[in-house]
Amino acid sequence: MATLKRFMPIFNKIQVEKVITPKTPVPEPITNKSTSGKLVVAYHILRKIEKLNMRGAKETILTWARASTITPIMIGHKIAVHNGRKHKPLKITERMVGHKLGEFAPTHTFKGHTRKDNKAKGKKK
Repeated sequence: MATLKRFMPIFNKIQVEKVITPKTPVPEPITNKSTSGKLVVAYHILRKIEKLNMRGAKETILTWARASTITPIMIGHKIAVHNGRKHKPLKITERMVGHKLGEFAPTHTFKGHTRKDNKAKGKKK
């Protein structure tokens, strides 16, 4: 609890419903839309961003927390989000605030339809 008290000024700046600490289980998202569901921010991301802000440094932060919501403190930082295979780097802008990190790291790559796929061409048998 002592470490949480040390970072309380960080949490007071952000209006969040829940902060994921290392001991808190990660909740399942209700839907995949960013506007619905609870505002969840991963504790380790906030801690790293606050340290970078104190130093004035810009480094890439690796994370697997795709359900974490983007907050105004993250603007201008690079966060590499895991998409299941590798980390995809994102530069956080103002327009991304309120969305989830996982929305910007797609997990599937569409390589196109096959030549024999008549459904995609719109032809009937």
